[in-house]
Amino acid sequence: MPDIPTTMKASILVSKHVLPYQCISGPRDGGRYDLSDACPECGTGAQRLDPLRFPISMLRDRVSYTLTNEVVIPPRLVAPIRSVAPRCLRVICDKAGKVSSYFELVPEVTLIPWSANTTGWCTSKLEPSCPKCGRDGYFNVPKQDLRIVYDSEVAPFSVGATYERFGKSRLRNDFRESHFAVSQILVAGAVEKILSGEKGISFIPVNFVVNESTEPIS
Repeated sequence: MPDIPTTMKASILVSKHVLPYQCISGPRDGGRYDLSDACPECGTGAQRLDPLRFPISMLRDRVSYTLTNEVVIPPRLVAPIRSVAPRCLRVICDKAGKVSSYFELVPEVTLIPWSANTTGWCTSKLEPSCPKCGRDGYFNVPKQDLRIVYDSEVAPFSVGATYERFGKSRLRNDFRESHFAVSQILVAGAVEKILSGEKGISFIPVNFVVNESTEPIS
């Protein structure tokens, strides 16, 4: 059966604004993580529960990425996004834990594994994927866009995370020394529309197709 497009539309969120190394949060800052759906071997899939902690003076009035693929939303966009995707925002704190007016754009869902037709990614013999879960160890191909394809029906979402994780996860006995591979952030619908007018922001469309013999999600 031929593949046909679905009604779902979404894009990979891309920003040319990347925050400096000082704006990285992770297990080392003492933040709590939910490991219930994470790989017991490498920790891939761990979900942060606490707010990110940054030097707020380094944040600007623009949509930015951290080096670990968290999306920072400036104060003026918080209300518009909250009105259409209230579950997709989490406040950012300063290093002392004081609440700021900046927010993190948080995925509300982790998508299904992408199709074998997805291009623009590779693996590494030096940093192979976890032998237990196979979810980490993905890397971008230089000078080539990641072109994601899903060939099974996907339920609608506003902000999503890929199942596949980029970089290498390491789960340590001393949890603060752990590091988790990161997802690509996908946006759809009203959230994508709100962000589309921002300087330095671009989108790479995701291709959703489904075989005619596939049963749609009810």
